[in-house]
Amino acid sequence: LKSTDMQQQIALIETWTTEEISKLKGLDLVENPRSLGTIGAFDVAGYKGYFTGTFAKTFSQICVEKGVYIKPLGGTIYTVPPY
Repeated sequence: LKSTDMQQQIALIETWTTEEISKLKGLDLVENPRSLGTIGAFDVAGYKGYFTGTFAKTFSQICVEKGVYIKPLGGTIYTVPPY
C-alpha cells in the first residue's frame, strides 16, 4: 500500500470518486452526496430506515451489472472501489 505506484493509484481513485459523486448533486433520489478519500457515499431520498424493497434490489442489481459494487447501510449507499 505504501509503494509509489499504489499511492498514485489511490490518488487517481480519490480524484475520480470526488468528481463522480459530485455529479449526483441535484438528482431527485439523491441527498447529501459526499466523499472521503476513495469512499463515496450518498443518501437515497425518502429512505430514513433501511434500504429495502423492490427499488433496493433493482438498484443493487443494475450496479453489479455495471461493475459497481455498493454497500447499502440504512438509507446510505457507499461505494468503495478496489485499489
